[in-house]
Amino acid sequence: MRLSITYTYDPGNGTCKSYLVSLRDLTVVIGGGRVVFGHDETIFVEISQKYTLEEVDSLARASGFAPVYNCSDSKSWFADVIWKVV
Repeated sequence: MRLSITYTYDPGNGTCKSYLVSLRDLTVVIGGGRVVFGHDETIFVEISQKYTLEEVDSLARASGFAPVYNCSDSKSWFADVIWKVV
């Protein structure tokens, strides 16, 4: 493998940031161009925002929806939520 994935999480604001880390010097060819990454260079990938179920319900109501159903994973780390228009 040439890349690994690392995450940071800030429980104060619920922000999770994801990075790819080059495990060696690496050259990637994209559409005829080349991008060079050094060993241990991080590549920022995404920010995802985490909310409590109470915050999700509040966001639904504030935007004209009503919470209908929440389905969580076995550890209650993530949830899919269903809303309806009110």
